[in-house]
Amino acid sequence: MNLHTVLTVAAATSLLAPAAFAQTGNTVHGAGAGASITTGSNLTLVGDSAGASTTLGQDQVMIGQNAGAAFTSHYRNTCVGARAGALGTGLRNVFVGAEAGEANAASYNTFLGGESGRFTTQGGKNTFIGFWSGRNHVSGESNVFIGAMAGRGVSAVTGGHNVAIGAYGNDDSFLLHDGVLMRTGAIAPGQSLTTGFANVLVGAGAGAEVSEGVGNTIVGHVAGNYTDKADFNTFVGCQAGYDNNATVNEDRASRNTYFGFGAGNANRGGEDNTGVGSFAAIGHTDRSRGVFLGARSRIVGNDAIAIGYQARVDTANGTAIGAYTSAPSGNEVVIGNDSTTSIGGSVNWTALSDGRVKVDVARDVPGLDFVRALRPVTYVLDTERAYELRGAEVPDSLERAAPTRRYTGFIAQEVLAAARESGFGFSGVALPAGHGGRYGLRYAEFVAPLVATVQELDVRVARQQVLIRRQAELLRRFRRVIANLGNDLSD
Repeated sequence: MNLHTVLTVAAATSLLAPAAFAQTGNTVHGAGAGASITTGSNLTLVGDSAGASTTLGQDQVMIGQNAGAAFTSHYRNTCVGARAGALGTGLRNVFVGAEAGEANAASYNTFLGGESGRFTTQGGKNTFIGFWSGRNHVSGESNVFIGAMAGRGVSAVTGGHNVAIGAYGNDDSFLLHDGVLMRTGAIAPGQSLTTGFANVLVGAGAGAEVSEGVGNTIVGHVAGNYTDKADFNTFVGCQAGYDNNATVNEDRASRNTYFGFGAGNANRGGEDNTGVGSFAAIGHTDRSRGVFLGARSRIVGNDAIAIGYQARVDTANGTAIGAYTSAPSGNEVVIGNDSTTSIGGSVNWTALSDGRVKVDVARDVPGLDFVRALRPVTYVLDTERAYELRGAEVPDSLERAAPTRRYTGFIAQEVLAAARESGFGFSGVALPAGHGGRYGLRYAEFVAPLVATVQELDVRVARQQVLIRRQAELLRRFRRVIANLGNDLSD
């Protein structure tokens, strides 16, 4: 080697030295690592081809084979693991794990775990923690997937602000916006979501079949499972809202609120229902606008209200209030069970009675003929027999409250017979409806025939008063005649 060659090599070495490109604080180790650095500073590039394309980057850590290999002039990225962030770009990302964030082209993402966020190309501010977490996620923003394989099948997310927590959480593709998915079991919450958004699903299998749902809050083990086309529902409790789905007759099953174990179970196609209590349920599909509060309370028809333990309404627009209370007929309200001894308040009950809505009015209420046939009685209510008629036993909690005092009233069957004998279609008798139904009396409606009776008697009294006055006048005349006859005889 001659002097000219030595000087040439020295000059070339000087030109390639870090100082020549204003490089500071760099640590580079590995074949091809940092091969393109020009003015990059504070770089830690360790591993074959780690940060191979970095030119002007700053404050970056690339550790592992091909880690951050495609980053050029970006800064403050951390890629640790073979091919972590290998094909990516962006700023302020953290990728830890083999192939974590491999294809990332966005910023502010944190992927921790082998292949976590591997195919994320767009969408920033995501956090994926766990092996394969968010593996197939593409373009959503501000998502959080925590757990091994959490959100791994999410390949078409276009929305953001979603949370999937738990191993295998949300293991299918979906288009979810502003949702929360959490689980602690073997079945993913919301695992079938496709176009739904704004859902909160918490618990193993919670909303597992929700695919198109919007604005649902489902919390509990398999709560809302088999609930597919449903919107704006709130199910809280293990199996709450289970199989709350659309039917052939209804295209949605929405705006239902169920709290309690198994509450609202299998109300397919129903909407606008509220149920609270373990096994509080609806006994049919396509039932809507119902309220059932109390463990094992049950409604069968639309617009029904059942309040109380095992309270039951069997038809539409019925209301049952009280434990074990049953309303078997439609459009009726039942308050209290067979052990109830008093129902009242501070003022009298008011029944609306407006002539503007009464038509075909007729004055045909019988009086004496009907009232004479009535048999007023006193009696003791056989509570046990009352439950037997319904095919039920007296609950232990109510046996002690069984009344023994005597009541005053009528027998409904006798009142019905009296009405028929007098040709009176009396509305004060309630006929039994359904299995175990019983006769009843509306005592307030006895007022009308009693008033008619008084009016009939008043007419009779008036006539008798006229007759009495006439007879009194005749009597006075007879007395005068007799007096005159007496005078004549004395003369």
